[in-house]
Amino acid sequence: MDGYGHRPLSFSDRRASLYSSEDVVMGNGNHTIKIPQPRPPRGPPTPSMSTPAADFDQTLTGSPPPPPTPAASPGPTHAQPDWSDAADDEDIFLAQCRQHFQTCNGPQRTRILADLLNLCTSQQLSFVHQFVSPLLKKDPFTSLPDELCLRILSFIDDPKVLARASQVSRRWRDLLSDDMTWKNLCVKHDYGRRLSEVGTTVPLYASRPGAQPLVSLDTPFSNHMHSFPGALPTATGMSASRSLDGSDSSSRPKLRSYKSHFKQRYLVDAAWRTGGKATTRAITQDGGVVTSLHLTPRYIIVALDNAKIHVFDTEGNALRVLQGHVMGVWAMVPWEDILVSGGCDRDVRVWDLSTGNCVHTLRGHTSTVRCLKMSDAKTAISGSRDTTLRVWNIETGVCRNVLVGHQASVRCLEIKGDIVVSGSYDTTAKVWSISEGRCLHTLQGHYSQIYAIAFDGARVATGSLDTSVRIWNANTGECQAVLQGHTSLVGQLQMRGDTLVTGGSDGSVRVWSLSKFVPIHRLAAHDNSVTSLQFDDTRVVSGGSDGRVKVWDLKTGHLVRELIAQGEAVWRVAFEDEKCVAMALRNNRTIMESDDEPFSVSLSDESFETYELDPPPYTIEVTKKELKQMYYDMVVTRQMEMAADRLYKEKKIRGFCHLSTGQEAVATGIEHAITKEDDVITAYRCHGYALMRGASVRSIIGELLGRRQGIAYGKGGSMHMFAKNFYGGNGIVGAQVPVGAGLAFAHKYTGRKKSSIILYGDGASNQGQVFEAFNMAKLWNLPALFGCENNKYGMGTAAARSSALTDYYKRGQYIPGLKVNGMDVLAVKAAVKYGKQWTDADNGPLVLEYVTYRYGGHSMSDPGTTYRTREEIQRMRSTNDPISGLKKHILEWEVASEDELKTIDKDARNHVNEEVAIAEAMPVPEATPQILYEDIYVRGSEPPFIRGRVPEENFYFA
Repeated sequence: MDGYGHRPLSFSDRRASLYSSEDVVMGNGNHTIKIPQPRPPRGPPTPSMSTPAADFDQTLTGSPPPPPTPAASPGPTHAQPDWSDAADDEDIFLAQCRQHFQTCNGPQRTRILADLLNLCTSQQLSFVHQFVSPLLKKDPFTSLPDELCLRILSFIDDPKVLARASQVSRRWRDLLSDDMTWKNLCVKHDYGRRLSEVGTTVPLYASRPGAQPLVSLDTPFSNHMHSFPGALPTATGMSASRSLDGSDSSSRPKLRSYKSHFKQRYLVDAAWRTGGKATTRAITQDGGVVTSLHLTPRYIIVALDNAKIHVFDTEGNALRVLQGHVMGVWAMVPWEDILVSGGCDRDVRVWDLSTGNCVHTLRGHTSTVRCLKMSDAKTAISGSRDTTLRVWNIETGVCRNVLVGHQASVRCLEIKGDIVVSGSYDTTAKVWSISEGRCLHTLQGHYSQIYAIAFDGARVATGSLDTSVRIWNANTGECQAVLQGHTSLVGQLQMRGDTLVTGGSDGSVRVWSLSKFVPIHRLAAHDNSVTSLQFDDTRVVSGGSDGRVKVWDLKTGHLVRELIAQGEAVWRVAFEDEKCVAMALRNNRTIMESDDEPFSVSLSDESFETYELDPPPYTIEVTKKELKQMYYDMVVTRQMEMAADRLYKEKKIRGFCHLSTGQEAVATGIEHAITKEDDVITAYRCHGYALMRGASVRSIIGELLGRRQGIAYGKGGSMHMFAKNFYGGNGIVGAQVPVGAGLAFAHKYTGRKKSSIILYGDGASNQGQVFEAFNMAKLWNLPALFGCENNKYGMGTAAARSSALTDYYKRGQYIPGLKVNGMDVLAVKAAVKYGKQWTDADNGPLVLEYVTYRYGGHSMSDPGTTYRTREEIQRMRSTNDPISGLKKHILEWEVASEDELKTIDKDARNHVNEEVAIAEAMPVPEATPQILYEDIYVRGSEPPFIRGRVPEENFYFA
């Protein structure tokens, strides 16, 4: 055949041509042969290939595991033979064979292949197997119609499998985007959709009249509020510890896909089982028992027996304190921005939560108001120890009706529509018509006081001191069942559909079927009384006076987890879809611990020494969030300095490099004591200060590497770094001190309440310009905080060998001085904060001495062990490390757990590693003389010429 005299394509060329969009053309002179190239079908790419990411799977799982059955067809990544040493006659023979094979029919081809395979060795057969196997695999979803594919997928009920499958190929991803698949999965997992999630306008409260946040109180030592992901209850008849009697007129129409709905529900359920983030907030620093707690879509509201009502936002940040009651508050109910409260002073008060103002004071009760509910935005009903219920119009402040009939204290009540049911210490419950103001039924049967009541509009459940629970028909007043099993007071009830959950003083929680009136689960929940209870379609959350909050699986009755560390007692628990609030007692104080709520800590007696100055307070207010941020800042600084150390030893950083490893507490403590508007200036050990002032790790490392993206365009290096309100990084020993005094003079001159933080080392303390700056600062009474970072050693010399007076805080003579433990970040913060107050009061300058320690040498060229022993360095690391010291406090004060600190450490390392990698990837700048002349002059002030220089050498703006 014409063209056989040409060299055929090599094996690798032929393989490549399979994926070319053009046919192969071979030519010789004026003759060309066009050979159509076969394109064997390929299956979908494997998860290791580049395919669209499945956002759902990224949240359900980490890195995608192998795909589900049927497996995806891998691409042909088998070994290829080497044709580089093939002779010309071999290539010609192969071309002839290929042409002959193409002209054969099916049986002939089969015989040829069989004969060839019989001649192969086992190694060659293995190669054939590896080559052929991938080509035989085929993705069934590429040939089946969508209906059959979706039918196959409908048999998979594991969302992780579906999530992984969506990463196999675009075809699989498109199939799994069909909402019917996820709708079926929602049905299998009982993830029913609420009306508010399918486009219907539903008032926030009207659709869930009994849904109340689950709130738990930690009381015996300090009341803490802990937040966790939770689930939203939607039933009526919640226990007294819950609050869902109000309604929100705002509406939230939503249209969500079933996939989004399933993902949200799945992730929330997973967080309830093993995840969630616990935060705590302090309520008050004085004593007080939490008597009531409500979680609404806008507020967390806490009432105490000290007559105060604390209002927080849903993140636990304090908004305001409602003060007006003169005795303990024992009942309250919210409705949007309105709160109705009552207590021992017998008054019912109506509050505007948005302003904190008391709108009305409703008087009429003659004894303690014990329970409160609202039927609508205008009507509140209160029950009192004076045996009456009163119906109030809270808009006008008028009592509409008084419901009289009980013979003893009214302990509890619930509302559904126009009907209110009440339970009393007279052992009876009553069913009332609100509009008519009369009693419809009296429910008699209990032998002792009624403490809890639940009502769904048709049935009433009552819990009593006689240990029984009775179910009543609200329309006829007949007792339908007596549920027995508790051995003590039944004080917690919640009814939801045909399920009733009860909690007693015997510590047990019981789940009952209201269709059969039999127990479903008997849970030995707590070692003491159950103080709070709430459940939804999937879980039960209980709090007890044993200080524990527990989550139970409603279907199986199994314990899922404990939410909080054990306290002294839990008062209330409330939850919604993604939040659970628990109130607990700790440390004989009523507090709601919080990341953002300040609390006081005591400093060591050795934190300060003073010269001509009263010492600062030995207590300081901090927040949990700030403590964790301080810890993170110091870890990032150290990791950054360690990265710089590595890069220097790898000869990637040239020139001077001064590290501050061991001195992290000084820069961090100063930054947390001042404002962003204050000025900071320091010497050449400045990396940590630049970071604290807002520079990024990549800009600092980039500067050390000499990159143009560095913080000083790569021209300043280790000793010259600048950021907003950070004036360096200065190389000349002590030269920055008079510059810092000049900054303070500017603040004094302009009248701004700003301070200038001026840092220098113990070696610079002997420089004349430092004393000159002291003199001028005192003479002009400047707001300057001079600070000597005394790390015990200068450039290869111990401080005592270079200074006759090593009490550097006394060097100001006529300027007061303050010596600080510079290894304690909190002591540094306290000292600088005290100094700020001193200068803000126009008292003039201060001289501070931060006693610290550097683990490395003066610079990278200094090993740091010729003038001190390795044992000394190790001793300081093991006994006085600033990061380890703060970590110890964080654990002691229960700011964070070991695991949380490990996470912070990991986050800090990952952050630094990523930033350093970015810096190393920055391009190396071209060494042009022009860089030497850039940015020397302020724009507009550049000289027209400089003698001996050509015009382009005069100046250059980058």
